[in-house]
Amino acid sequence: GDGNRRLARRARYVNVHPNDDCSGIESLFLTENPATFTPRVNAMAGYPLTWGTSIYDPDNNLPPAMMRLMMTQLKYGSYASDAAYKVGTPEQQFVAALMKRKRAELAEFDKQPATKELMSSDMTLRVAGPGPAGG
Repeated sequence: GDGNRRLARRARYVNVHPNDDCSGIESLFLTENPATFTPRVNAMAGYPLTWGTSIYDPDNNLPPAMMRLMMTQLKYGSYASDAAYKVGTPEQQFVAALMKRKRAELAEFDKQPATKELMSSDMTLRVAGPGPAGG
């Protein structure tokens, strides 16, 4: 709503279309730096289950992301008239930055000597499912 509209004007890490009021968007997409973002750890599970986003809005039958997609699909992506918005919605821009970061981390991991040794090793994985043995 209105709080997100104020955040959208100050968004530093994603491009927000001037006609996008950012309703239905989680504030983390407008405020967090994708280069340093770390999802919150779920206390019960001990690891992140979500990015700190809520999936459903109790006041609406549709998930906020679906409503948002319907409201913004002509402002971003291939329909956008301005090149700055052709890269996608703020959410898509944020996730693209996370993916770029993860690819760089994995590429660095692949260069490690221990990783090269592991990748050249043969492994056998035995998988068992429920049911009678040998069945």
